[in-house]
Amino acid sequence: MKRERVVAVVDDDDSLRAALGSLLKSYDIEVELFVSGEALLRHPALDEVGCLLTDVVMPGLDGFQLCRELRARGYRFPVIVMTAHHGDEDQERAAAVGALHLLSKPFSTEEMVRCIGQALQRRHTP
Repeated sequence: MKRERVVAVVDDDDSLRAALGSLLKSYDIEVELFVSGEALLRHPALDEVGCLLTDVVMPGLDGFQLCRELRARGYRFPVIVMTAHHGDEDQERAAAVGALHLLSKPFSTEEMVRCIGQALQRRHTP
């Protein structure tokens, strides 16, 4: 049985990644945590991802490059990007890779959960 409601969280900051994972689990959201975009791309169950929550600035693939690579491989699940460096350029880049939302750090728990809820709902809308 495919899960398709898993939220993949990609962030190179260990403490933030762990905190996001714990927070989402407290909302009964199934979560998989990844230290990098490359780690997500190696994940054997990418087809189970219902939504991606990724940081923008990371070593190796940045969040935008990760989105482009996923789209090139045919994955179309909704993406939410997080950034502490929000500007018009990031908004444009997020739109260009098809991100559903751009969250500016710091963001509220309510805002993040709302965005994830919208993304998961969109995932299951034909």
